[in-house]
Amino acid sequence: MRTTIFLNALFILIHTSYSQEDSIYQINRYGSAAFTEIATNPAFTGSEGQHVLDISYGVFSFGGLTIESFKVDYSTTFGKNDRLGVGGYYSYEKFEYSKTHEFNTSLAYKFILKKKLDLNFGLSAITYYCNVVDLEKLRNGAADPDDPLLQGSKYIDDRLDYNMGLWLNYQKFYFGFSCLDFFTVDLQGNDTEFFDKSASTHIHTGYEFSLTKDWHISPTIYINNIFKENDLYQFGLFADYSNLVFTGITYRMSDFAGSDFMGFRSGVLIAKRMRFTVGYEFATDEEETFNTYYNNWIFGLRLQY
Repeated sequence: MRTTIFLNALFILIHTSYSQEDSIYQINRYGSAAFTEIATNPAFTGSEGQHVLDISYGVFSFGGLTIESFKVDYSTTFGKNDRLGVGGYYSYEKFEYSKTHEFNTSLAYKFILKKKLDLNFGLSAITYYCNVVDLEKLRNGAADPDDPLLQGSKYIDDRLDYNMGLWLNYQKFYFGFSCLDFFTVDLQGNDTEFFDKSASTHIHTGYEFSLTKDWHISPTIYINNIFKENDLYQFGLFADYSNLVFTGITYRMSDFAGSDFMGFRSGVLIAKRMRFTVGYEFATDEEETFNTYYNNWIFGLRLQY
């Protein structure tokens, strides 16, 4: 049981570090390697304009093991004043014991409440999630190989997950609230749950300060309860120069062991409509129970046409 709890927490940590970041629009233009709002709030779909394509790749290392993660997402807008946002993402994660595929499309509608005050409502449309765990490999390195959850050859978590969210933007301030996996459909009908499938709530907020005509700084806060009994808090501070280059630092903390991270992000405009981003994270507290230490690299490319 201890092994399954650890793996559950591990996948949560990696998903959090890869996709659940926050930013206001100016910083977010550098792409999903810096921030991926659609994954954590479907109401953000289309907020960055028409035809935005993000491709990102992450390598996450812990205790001598490695997880590779690839993600591509796309969004665009339709209608008068670009009120309707349509988008989606596909992600693939490969771990020594498992492979995960996730596909999610989302729709968002923008309500213009007053000048410079917008409220977006977003909802998942077509979704699919599949995680295949090789139980034979997992048993070989498990602290408790007789754990009932580890018996058999494979565990397949095959389901439909639905998300919804709100996104409020007023001038240089934003606030987002979302509920992920508020409704799920288990396609396998498993009697036991290898990973926690309960819903989680997410809050993003931030403000952009203009220091000069070209320089802007953005403090941000991100909170979620993906650990259920242990809320996760992330604080960020980012600087942008004339939409040409940005850099920033984040610190993520939780009461869960091994979940405190320091992170860095930098991005640059390398062509008229192309931006490149690189990020690095490392754990600031070593998870003593499993004698592991985490560090993550993330690379991304954004095209907007």
